[in-house]
Amino acid sequence: MRRVFAVVRLCTDRKIWQPAIGLIVVGVSSMLAGKSGQTVDFYLTAVLMQAGGGVVFLVSILVRWPVIGLVMSKYAVTRPAIVGITCARRYSWRSS
Repeated sequence: MRRVFAVVRLCTDRKIWQPAIGLIVVGVSSMLAGKSGQTVDFYLTAVLMQAGGGVVFLVSILVRWPVIGLVMSKYAVTRPAIVGITCARRYSWRSS
């Protein structure tokens, strides 16, 4: 069913990378579960991706250049209503 939604989104939306990555993740997850014979291995890909993201965020905090600050500074410039008017300067979070 996810593949049907991904194909529909590919045909109707300009953002093709999101459904493409979704299809790749589902394919890899299915392959892992099929090869091992354990249905629980289907979720291994998602768990590893979440753990990898956590490591990236942790390392970025330890080197004092948090990824979340970079992401929020991008949104502060392009969409100030999301972040707030006071954060509308790029990298202003670094001064504190």
